[in-house]
Order: sequence, then C-alpha cells, then structure tokens
Amino acid sequence: MEPVSLSIGAVGLMALLKTCVECFEYIDAAKTYGRNLELLTTKFAVEQARLLIWGESVGISSTNPTANNRVETPHVRPVVEQILNCIRMLFEDTNALTVRYG
Repeated sequence: MEPVSLSIGAVGLMALLKTCVECFEYIDAAKTYGRNLELLTTKFAVEQARLLIWGESVGISSTNPTANNRVETPHVRPVVEQILNCIRMLFEDTNALTVRYG
C-alpha cells in the first residue's frame, strides 16, 4: 500500500465510499437487456445497499460521519481502504473498456 493512501482522512474514506456506491448506479443504467441482466442488476443493487448500510454502521457514511467510526484503528483502516479502492478500480476499468469498445 502506498504511504499516501494511508494518510487519507475520514473525509477521504467517505468520498471513496460514495464513489464506490455511485459506481453501482452505472450497472443500473443497463437494466433493459433481458432477464439475466435483471437478475444481475438485482444482485448489484443488493451489494450497493449492503455497502451503504456497512458505511453507516462503521461511521464513514456522509449521512452520519462520526457516529461509530470503528474504521479508525491501525489494523482495520488499511484493509478498508484496500477494499474500497479495489471496488473503485474495478468500475474504472469497466468504464475505460466501455469508452474504448462501446
């Protein structure tokens, strides 16, 4: 993990969570492609909801940023950042491929 990413504050984690949650909305835009896609978009909607609920429960949600911030421990924070960054990177890769190949 890069030293710069370890210095992201609570506001940075909230922004990263928000970005990850918004990425799920890209999938929602493609709902009209049949039953299999409907099942897949439902699964993504469930994951988006779980991510939002989790963000609120650990105190990094923008609606309740200081409620119960259990993420601010040295052994948890790097893992949370890594997970959220991986989600963001997956969607960035998908967006780049869509732009390039349609």
